[in-house]
Amino acid sequence: MTTLRILLDGTVDYAGLFPPAGLDMVRSVENYRRYMDDACAWMLGRFVVPVARLGEFKETLSGTSAAPWRLSVLIGENPEADAREIAAFNRQNANAVIDSAEARAAGVNEIERIAGVVPAGIACFVELAPEAGLGASVAALARLGLNAKIRTGGVTPDMIPDTAAVASFIATCRDHDVPFKATAGLHHPIRAVHKLTYEPDSVSGKMLGFLNVFVATALAQEGSSEDTIRKMIGEEDADAIDVTEESITWCGTRLGADAIRKARDRGIRSFGSCSFEEPVRDLKGMHLI
Repeated sequence: MTTLRILLDGTVDYAGLFPPAGLDMVRSVENYRRYMDDACAWMLGRFVVPVARLGEFKETLSGTSAAPWRLSVLIGENPEADAREIAAFNRQNANAVIDSAEARAAGVNEIERIAGVVPAGIACFVELAPEAGLGASVAALARLGLNAKIRTGGVTPDMIPDTAAVASFIATCRDHDVPFKATAGLHHPIRAVHKLTYEPDSVSGKMLGFLNVFVATALAQEGSSEDTIRKMIGEEDADAIDVTEESITWCGTRLGADAIRKARDRGIRSFGSCSFEEPVRDLKGMHLI
């Protein structure tokens, strides 16, 4: 398996229901079903759906698949009730399984509340409020066996975090041995200016790149400083990242297959994107796949 495939295997959690795509359930399910048969299906992760829309999803997903769909569900403001819905769904369905959940927490107390209700066997990723103390919150996730989540973009420029904030998040997760996922804004491999929605008059912004974030995580796991992590996240020259079958090299630092596996196991697990086609198309344009 090539280093790029190790880095990006099963990473794109398809979130077609969410902005800027904002597709209806039927179209989202049809897209995911089609992506499962794509030549690049190795990059495809889970189907993302709010717990509140599980009934609609169940009605839309008819028939059986060769293998059960893996779902990541978004927990709302009543985690206790949503946890019961998750458990009931997994008991009643054979063609889809929830094995990941995502929630938001404003601080340690809310993290503890979520940890107390998430069903066993569900990997839970908690998005931390920017104003919450990052160190204390990530330490709580580590203590409770939960994972972290970072929002890396949105439909307006102010929703895109700066490179220093992302570097701090990655380094803090590394220091507490907490895996994480990213959500929003990572449609393209390399940091660059793009339109933030699919509307003709969409505002543009400098979006973060998923290749930047994944390689930065690998560097972090190898002990790189927060400043080095920040510089990798901010890299805008695609040619500066040398990707071969055996390694990925940036600024003289070579990451082999073992280092990349470590980054995926102990660092970044996946990223949510309302588009699967854009990441694939851009990687093909860079002649990486």
